[in-house]
Amino acid sequence: LEWCNAAGGLEDVQITTSTWTFYDDVGKDWWGNQWAARVLESNIATSALEHGIATRDELEAISEEWRRWQTLPDAVSAFVHFEALSRVRRR
Repeated sequence: LEWCNAAGGLEDVQITTSTWTFYDDVGKDWWGNQWAARVLESNIATSALEHGIATRDELEAISEEWRRWQTLPDAVSAFVHFEALSRVRRR
């Protein structure tokens, strides 16, 4: 809501949420593979290495843990999205 208010000129702002939940094999494979790759091949990896937050070996270990997570029968991950819908106030 802060961003909507900061943008100005908006009215009838409605905030909703939705979730992504990964618990079945297809979902866990998709989510786990996404994160296994991201920690090695995205800006996350670049920034972590540049700022000394993690070493390449640590990122490799994190990636492997995402792949291991995919195989756990009771693994669940959920991600919450916040959405804002509004009208632009006419002048």
